[in-house]
Amino acid sequence: TGGVRFMTMVLIAIDGERGDLRMASAGHDPPFIYDPERDAFVDTKTGGLPLGILGDQEYSEDACERLPVGSVIVASTDGVWEARDEADEQFGKDRLKEVIREHAGGTAKEIARALVDRVQSFCGEARQLDDITFVVVKRINETGSGVQDAER
Repeated sequence: TGGVRFMTMVLIAIDGERGDLRMASAGHDPPFIYDPERDAFVDTKTGGLPLGILGDQEYSEDACERLPVGSVIVASTDGVWEARDEADEQFGKDRLKEVIREHAGGTAKEIARALVDRVQSFCGEARQLDDITFVVVKRINETGSGVQDAER
């Protein structure tokens, strides 16, 4: 009994027709947003304390307007990039971005499968110490049905 209970959270709203994205974070790392037109990842400025630390915490919102068709959004727990191999090296955010970039031409489900495969291959027989949870969303067109998602 006792102790402090808290959780991190990221909330992302996507307008599939316009390609606009709005988000807020409560202590959770921001999503990885890949823009294939620029071959670059979009920097976001979300932040804030985890939920449950302060009762009256206010959270700021960040936005990305008009993400191009083909953009990929990956929201994940830190267990993805903190996954370790047998030599105790972390998978890292750079490897995660590499997988997104390499597979951005595929569907959201294909990107998710590639990420699972790459993390599993990297870790080998090392013991998993944290959850590895993520959602992949891809903007596929400008007609209003606009996004695909896959989760793991």
